[in-house]
Amino acid sequence: MAPARFVIRRSPVGPALLTAAAALASFLGLWAAGLETLFPAVLVAVVVLGLAIWRWRGTYFVLEILDGRASVSGAGASPNRGEAVVAGSGEHFEIEDGRLLHVSADGTRTPLPVHRRAADRGQWNTMASALERARPDEAPVTPDGSGV
Repeated sequence: MAPARFVIRRSPVGPALLTAAAALASFLGLWAAGLETLFPAVLVAVVVLGLAIWRWRGTYFVLEILDGRASVSGAGASPNRGEAVVAGSGEHFEIEDGRLLHVSADGTRTPLPVHRRAADRGQWNTMASALERARPDEAPVTPDGSGV
């Protein structure tokens, strides 16, 4: 497979809800200011809006596939924040039940803290189809567990 790099952003749903909450807090703060009372909603609105902007702009994780190796890095990708999870020879990543899994050479499946519901849907689907194409060919297995 050709080298590929997928930058997966966060889903816009959470930041949209935070922006709506900030708008409501701003309205309440301005209404309270009109009544000449001290109301901290304007400060809350600024903080929540800042959080929404941070979440909207933030990269969720990055998946890179190059010459039979793959790596996942980014804030949401590693249990040890900031460290990349690398799939070397005989290892790969796959998706199961909306989660990204690292599958080692011995078949051990380790879930990564990366979920479909927190990612941008279109970018996730593009990445999922690339992972499916990059997946190593597996020998067919008969119902009794032996190879064909």
